[in-house]
Amino acid sequence: MKRIVTEDAMKQRIRRRLRADGEMLVTNRSPRAAADLGQYMVVDIGKNLPTVTGLGLYDLVDLGLQIGALQPFEAVEFQDGTRIECEAETE
Repeated sequence: MKRIVTEDAMKQRIRRRLRADGEMLVTNRSPRAAADLGQYMVVDIGKNLPTVTGLGLYDLVDLGLQIGALQPFEAVEFQDGTRIECEAETE
């Protein structure tokens, strides 16, 4: 059985982990920016340049796993009721 993490908790964990590395998670609110850069992007705070673009809501689970904000024994439950289980990547 996986430990459930809510969508908001996942976003906050990602923000905290990125802040420690000098980056931040940005939500593109305008339809034009979201169409060009994706709903979410990661921005380098020092240079004010995007480092990761084209992220959708469900892509944040993969980002969280890559940076260590989520663990393989957890599952993320989104506000629409969708549940995505985190799994360790095999090489």
